[in-house]
Amino acid sequence: MGALVAAPLSGWNVRGYSYAERQADGQLHPGADLNVGAGDDDLGLPVVSFAAGTVVHRGEWDGATYGYGNYGLIEHSIGSVRLWSLYAHLDELDAALQVGAEVQAGQRIGACGKSGWQEWAHLHFELRYLGPPEMPPWYWGGRLTAEQLSERYADPYTLVNVWGEVPDAAAGMVDEAAHTALREDREFNWRLKQIFEHELRTLELKRRLKRGTVAGLIASAS
Repeated sequence: MGALVAAPLSGWNVRGYSYAERQADGQLHPGADLNVGAGDDDLGLPVVSFAAGTVVHRGEWDGATYGYGNYGLIEHSIGSVRLWSLYAHLDELDAALQVGAEVQAGQRIGACGKSGWQEWAHLHFELRYLGPPEMPPWYWGGRLTAEQLSERYADPYTLVNVWGEVPDAAAGMVDEAAHTALREDREFNWRLKQIFEHELRTLELKRRLKRGTVAGLIASAS
């Protein structure tokens, strides 16, 4: 896709929570936890802006609070799509990540870490359809319903896959059709997850599966 978008953590693979995955506390994860390797293998790896945009927030960790830790929020306009990307738990913030600064796709903005009292180093990456003041930088959408989550967030994996199939994407020609395809694909997969979980719970109630199987599957996938 040329210089249009870049992987925020090069070589990432999923080892934490995915978008809309139900966490152990019952909340729905609003972003994607990106890793390269396991444990603290990611510590210090470069984190880059996923697309060209303007920095709208730089949050520095106080060293005590549980949450995003060191993080940044960047506003993007890609074709007709307006998005805000959030990068959390950074080990350090680069000088380029200053409010009002313009950044390019692939430009380094910090280093991967585990600030905010995370157990293992990783990049928590969110793509939002709304920015401040509707959704302040520190906003956490975990308590939203699936429908509310879909209105406020994009699925990072689906976004890259859909935009990668748009003709002339490398030239920046991302239109509303891609935006619609992104939303429909994400919502279809969410409904599929819910159907699967419902069927498993039904089997549990009928004692065709050991009670607790669904909870165990969710826990093992986290």
